[in-house]
Order: sequence, then C-alpha cells, then structure tokens
Amino acid sequence: MQYQYSQEQPSVSDFVVYPDTNEACNTRTPVQPVYISDSELALIKSARKRLYLANPKQLYAFRHTPISLFSTFIYFCLFVCSVAVLLYLEIAFETEYVVGIGEVSTTTPFYHLYLLTLACLLFYKVKQLLAEVRKHNAIRYGLAMLANSFMFAFINIIKFSLLMLVFVLLWAFLFDKSFEDVLFQILEGPNADEIEALTHIVTLFIYGYSFRFCSKRYEE
Repeated sequence: MQYQYSQEQPSVSDFVVYPDTNEACNTRTPVQPVYISDSELALIKSARKRLYLANPKQLYAFRHTPISLFSTFIYFCLFVCSVAVLLYLEIAFETEYVVGIGEVSTTTPFYHLYLLTLACLLFYKVKQLLAEVRKHNAIRYGLAMLANSFMFAFINIIKFSLLMLVFVLLWAFLFDKSFEDVLFQILEGPNADEIEALTHIVTLFIYGYSFRFCSKRYEE
C-alpha cells in the first residue's frame, strides 16, 4: 500500500495504478492519504537533521538524508575512539608470574574462540556494509553506520557490566559476604569457566544486535 502525506483534503482524482501480471486486468485503486499535523512534520524534519552518535536504527531510517562534512568528521572521531576502546577491552592478554615457571597467560581457550568468533562476525557485517556503500556510493553513510554500531555496542557492554556489578552486590548482600569474596568466587571459583563462557556468549549477542543494520540493504 502506498501513502500520500498531505495536509490538504483528498480529491477524487488521487489514484495509483497497480500493474497485474495480465496487462488487460490493470485496475485503478484510490490512494489512502495519511494526514500529519504541523508538529509531527516538524518532528520528522528535526529527526532527519539530527546527529546520531549511538543509534544505528534511526540512522538507517534516515539513511537517504545527506550527511554534512562536519557530521562526517564527528563520525570519524567517534569511530576511531570507539574502536580503540573496544580493542583495549576485548584484546587483553593478561599474564601472571608463577614461581619456578615465569610469565603464564591467564586467558583460556574459550577466550581465543570468542575472539575468533567476534572477528568473523564483525568481518561479515562490515563486508556487507561495504558492499552496499560501494554499490550506492554512500561512503559517509557507511562511516556513520560503523561509528554508531561500535558506539551502540560499547554502551550496551557497559550496561551489561553494570548489570553484572549489581548482581555481585546483590549476591554479597543476600549471603552476607564481602564484595571481594564474591568477585573472587566468580572470577576464580569452581564455576569461573562457565561464567566466562556465558559472559562471552552474551557479548557476542550484543555485537550481533548492535551491527544488525550493517547487513541491511541500502534500498530497502
């Protein structure tokens, strides 16, 4: 169904032709007008000009809106900063010193599998986005979408970390334990590997959700 946005009353001459597989059966169907108020129209215009920093959904909704050079510069800075922070958070090969052995890595095989899966996921999403960028010559849109996706992922990871912190504090309060004891039990306890695996799986879902608009077609 097609919609006509107008603030005037519809006329009987408003029609749209829907072609049929049989050209002899073409019909003329009246357009169903949708009327919007001045405030709604102003809100739409404002949303088109807004600078989105962590909202890939809205950026995709207004993807055909031209992006200025200043906004492109902001998106570039945001992209570089967000990628640098996420790389610092994700690629952290920590080591500890063991007497008689020396430096020993504390990372687990599941952590390396997580990094490999994350790299493949991001490569797939970015590859699809670059294909649409080259096809439609939308370089600024591609940069803006990458910046918004990375920033959206960063914000959601922070939210997840805060949720885990609340869980630790609640556990310490309910079982009358210190914060350090609960944190040690989570990180070094008998179920530490299972908790780490669950954390990495949730993080992968966060990245997949944050970059979902990178794989959408530009002309949809």
